[in-house]
Amino acid sequence: MYNEEATARTDTLIKIISLFTLVLLIIAFTSNPVSTGVGVGERAPPLAGKAYNGGGWVDYDLYDHIDLDWEEGNSSGTWFVLEFMDTDCPYCWNDAAPKMSDLQNAVKSDQWGRAPVEILVVAVELQIEGHDSTRAEIEAFRDKNDGDGSFKCNSGRSPCSTRDGGPHSFPYIDDLDRTLLRDWNIPGTPTYFIIQPNGIIAWSSTEANNYEILDAVAGLIPKEDSS
Repeated sequence: MYNEEATARTDTLIKIISLFTLVLLIIAFTSNPVSTGVGVGERAPPLAGKAYNGGGWVDYDLYDHIDLDWEEGNSSGTWFVLEFMDTDCPYCWNDAAPKMSDLQNAVKSDQWGRAPVEILVVAVELQIEGHDSTRAEIEAFRDKNDGDGSFKCNSGRSPCSTRDGGPHSFPYIDDLDRTLLRDWNIPGTPTYFIIQPNGIIAWSSTEANNYEILDAVAGLIPKEDSS
């Protein structure tokens, strides 16, 4: 028996589903999703691993600290300064280490007056003669000591305790197997990134073609809202 009422309900349901599907398609085609990558304006790739925090090696995941709801223009929220380095890289030894010490002092100062900044270092082992790193060497570089004295930093030329700058208080992530180096397409060390609280890359030394991380931080990190 033909049921006109049931047919009408079915037709109405089909129209609702079709309308809902159309709305989803419109959203999909008109929205501008952020792609994942290492370029400015892209969402930072995953960054996770074992990190040395001064007391031991612990799990660290950048996206545990990211606020995906943060919007540009908001003066609150924690920004991230990320450095890829090698404990045997002469440029990291001579240039990056003191700069990161200066940055650490600046963002911890009572006179900072800007949004909070979390500093992260990814410690890699470049495939270059003399760049044979270990976790013990990473610890010594970070803490500015010589460990058990069985190794040296700066391509094996210098006791780790003699680098410029003070001990670092921020985590050093173990990437001796170069997994993150490949995932982030890092051309060499040091390489720096500034990442917004929502995980979007705001600056990279590769695109800027310079290592002036202190100037970049001063120009990008917003001042605290004093109202």
